[in-house]
This record gives sequence, C-alpha cells and structure tokens, in this order.
Amino acid sequence: MEARNGFTVQVSHKPFLPVDDDEIQAVLTVTARGTAPPAGPPRHAEVIVVDCSGSMGVPATKISAARRATVAALRDLPDGTLFAVVQGAERARMVYPAHKRLAEASPRTRAEAIAAVQHLDSSGGTAMHTWLARARRLLAGSTADIRHVILLTDGHNRAAQTALEEEVERCVGVFSCDPTGIGEDWEPRDLLMIARRLGGRARAHADGGAAELEADFTAVTRAVMAKRVPAVRLVVRTLAHVEVGFLRQMFPTRVELTPERISPDGCTVEYNLGAWGEELREYLISLRFPKTGMPGRSAGIRQRLARVDLWAGRSAGESPDVSAPIAVEWTDDPRRSTVINPQVSHHVTQLELNALVEIGYAAYRDGDKGNAARYWARALKLAAEVGNAELRRRLQEALYFDGDVPRLRENVRLIDSKLLNVASNVFIPSSSAASTPGRPAPPPARRCPECGRPVAADARRCTGCETRLDDDPESV
Repeated sequence: MEARNGFTVQVSHKPFLPVDDDEIQAVLTVTARGTAPPAGPPRHAEVIVVDCSGSMGVPATKISAARRATVAALRDLPDGTLFAVVQGAERARMVYPAHKRLAEASPRTRAEAIAAVQHLDSSGGTAMHTWLARARRLLAGSTADIRHVILLTDGHNRAAQTALEEEVERCVGVFSCDPTGIGEDWEPRDLLMIARRLGGRARAHADGGAAELEADFTAVTRAVMAKRVPAVRLVVRTLAHVEVGFLRQMFPTRVELTPERISPDGCTVEYNLGAWGEELREYLISLRFPKTGMPGRSAGIRQRLARVDLWAGRSAGESPDVSAPIAVEWTDDPRRSTVINPQVSHHVTQLELNALVEIGYAAYRDGDKGNAARYWARALKLAAEVGNAELRRRLQEALYFDGDVPRLRENVRLIDSKLLNVASNVFIPSSSAASTPGRPAPPPARRCPECGRPVAADARRCTGCETRLDDDPESV
C-alpha cells in the first residue's frame, strides 16, 4: 500500500499456520520514493568524532588519514548545516568550534574548521563513552531535525564495557552513528554494538589508507545530507493475545530496535525508524501468541494478528500514512503449514550466517584456528545460499579445503578475522529470495532451552532470543 508521501509497506510471511503454533515471523519491506518532508526541508546536524589517542600516531599515517577524511566530510556539509568536530582521548575535547556548541556551516566556518583539523595530534588513551557523551550533549539541545555522528577509532574503550554500553543507550533516539575502525587494534564488538543500537553501519580499514577513509567519510556525509524525512514511526497494533517478540532492521544493515512506547495493554507498540531519504529497508518482526485459549483460532479460519501502521515525518496520530495487515489462515494440514516463506527464510539464514562468522572470529581471537575454520566453512555455505557475494569472497580468501577438512590459509591475520566479522553485519535484501518457490520446512526437532521456541535440528542459535544452541562445530 502506498503512502501519500511516497512510502510503501509490503508484508511477507507464510500464509498458513498450524493451529497449535505460537509464533510467526514476517518481513516488512519499507520503500521510500519521491519523499518530501511535510514541513519543508529538514535541518541537519553532523558531529565528527576523531580518535586522537596516542596509538593513532603509530604509524603516523593513521592520524594523517583521519585529518584528510575529516576535511573531506567538512567540505561536503551544505551551508546551514549545524556541525562540530570533537577530538577523543581519555576525554572529549572540542576542536571546532572552540566552545561546547554547534557551528553553522558557511564558507567561513568550514575554512576555520578545516584549519583547526590540521592541528589534530595523537596522545592519551581511549574513552569512547566520553566522546559519545559529548556528541549527545551537543546534539540533544540542537534545533536540527536530522542528527548524525561519524566516529573514528583505532582502539577499544579502556573503561569498563558497561560504561560504553550505558552511554550508547543514552544516545538512542538522540542521533544515529556510523562508527569506523582504523588500523588493527579496534574491537569489532564496540563498533557493532554502536552501529546496531544507533542505526548506523560499522566500517573498518586495516591499513589506514587515506583515500579509502576519505571516500567512506564522504559517502556517509552525503548519504546523511540526502535524508529528507526526519523521523519515520512504525506502530504495530496486535490482537489481545498477541505480542511483539522483536523488530529488527535486516537490510541494509542489522539494527536492533527497541520500542519507544508500549500501550498499557501491550497491544500497541511504537518504534522510531529514524531519518529517511529515497531508500529501501527490510525488517524482521516476530509475533508471539499462546498455543491455546486464543479466540477465533481453528482450522480454516483466517485471522488478522496485527496491523502495521507507518507515519512519515510526523508524530503517530489517528490516521497513518500507510497500513498493512499481518493475517494468517489456521490449518491442521502439514502440507500447508510447513511451506516456508522465502523472504523470511532468507533473513533467518542471514542471522545464522552472521552468528557463525562472529563465533568463528571469537575462536580465532582465542587461538582456536581449527574451530574458526569449521565455523567459517559453514558460513561459506550459507553466504552462497543467501547470495552474499562479498562475504563469500572474504571467506574464500580465508579458507582452503584439505579434502573435506576446512583450514585457514597461512596468511590470515587477526585483523582479517576482525574485518570479516564487521563485513558479516552488512546484509543483502530478500528480493532475490522473493521469486523462489516455497519449500517444505523440516519439522522442529528441539526447543530453545532459554525461551522455549521451536528451532531447526541444525540451528546453532535461536533466532528469537539468540541463545547459542550448539558450540560443537564438527558438522560442516
């Protein structure tokens, strides 16, 4: 269904459910074309946070590349954009403007900021939570409609992990953030946690190449400035016995979404999908319900479990811009109920692929190269299955097979495993799976010990609560 301002929402899921089932997963494809903000062009704000800890000077090409990339981003800021540059070490320090406020982009302020960036130097430690806190304070009080942070680091947070996690949670809803690692000592967990919670994409460069980093900063800045709808809100309205298990953005990157508001009866759940330009995003939603005691649940009955409403660029009100139902027909015919939806299957497989790569990275980091090879070999099969050519290429570069036994190539380094981990969080859309005929799904052979949901016999991680189910990678 098409919205008045160019948004559409399409829902894909299996049409038939067993009468004794307790969950359905669906893919929501949200597309924006020809979007226009309801109240005129939005105002943007950009904060560029540059790691200037001592390690950024070893080698000196890292801090040099950081200066060059920051200058490139500043040059792409349109007049009127609010902006700041922050230097990060044990604490955050303003680079431009000198005081703790945002400047307005103009030929003069851009030139002043570029001159200030030339003096960035490296000393001290790494405390990313203080850098994000400074960005949050700068942006929380701004008049900008669309607020974004570029964060560059070559290390990991030196304070307790909880300090970074707690600050990231405080930043949710204040701004979106694209974190980038440079060099070899950054921690994938930090970058991925920031990106997943703050609606961005994690990137990384091993060698500190100035041209690559400059291209990244330029692309990110232009993408942010191209966004025209400040806030898109999605509301899920369910039946009384149905609850939302989770909502995850699955394309273009994985983002963990938490509700902004839940009605007292739990039947209305509101999410903020952030700022939009002309783009397509896909989400995976889980609806859960009791096996028994649910009115209207009998074979042959079609029932609407939920309705998805979308508001673009304005607060959720009485009349949404676009709506789409999630409805199923209950059945006791296994030939119908075991046919899976290819788009849902595509994203569930991508979650398993992502988990296998991350577990393989952890094994490699801990010195267990044999298990790393086994996990990545299984990931290689799934990468081919979902059509992720880039991840497949990276895995092939890391692996070779001695007969049927996967092994790591001699030239694989820890940084290669980090880059592979980050790359596995860039998903591809399910459109390639949409035309694939449905196929019977294998019956669940067990249940997750944590949440009790059915899981496939060969699943390594529960797709609902993400509990790891099997640490034994012997089956490849």
